[in-house]
Amino acid sequence: MTPPPPGDHARDEDTFDEEVLELFDAEVKQLFGYLLNLGVMHADADDLVQDAFMATRGQWRRVRTFDVPRSYPYKVATHGWSKLCRKRRREVLLAEPLDVPEQDGIAAVAPLEVRDMLACLAIGQQQVFLLREVYGFPTRETGEILGISEGTVKSQLHDAKQRLLAFWKGGDR
Repeated sequence: MTPPPPGDHARDEDTFDEEVLELFDAEVKQLFGYLLNLGVMHADADDLVQDAFMATRGQWRRVRTFDVPRSYPYKVATHGWSKLCRKRRREVLLAEPLDVPEQDGIAAVAPLEVRDMLACLAIGQQQVFLLREVYGFPTRETGEILGISEGTVKSQLHDAKQRLLAFWKGGDR
């Protein structure tokens, strides 16, 4: 097998950069809102989004072959958030919950009342509910993003809907 001509690799890299920029433009606000809805602080969400898209660019040759390439930055950001939580688990935070201000036209996707409802869910249920119902990811991709089986996605989504229904009816406030 002969190596490709020198110009082809540079052309591929330029194409990859353009494709990742298109993905970034299409998904950055939704990914940022997803993280805010999980309770990630604004500055941390900004860092996680940047890290997710840098990782996406680094893996783009493989990621671009996925059925749903947009799921990869969500997976990276979700895992980054989990890692950050584990790192901070030892810290004791006594601060009041923050009301996230709008910055650069970006705010949490869900209004405060919906965010309060989501708070009644376990973190896994929040993640599944947001990815499936708010951001429209299919069951398989949701499982891949979170590193869980399709059956677990379905179970957590069902449980989340049941808890939200109870919350809505006033039984779980």
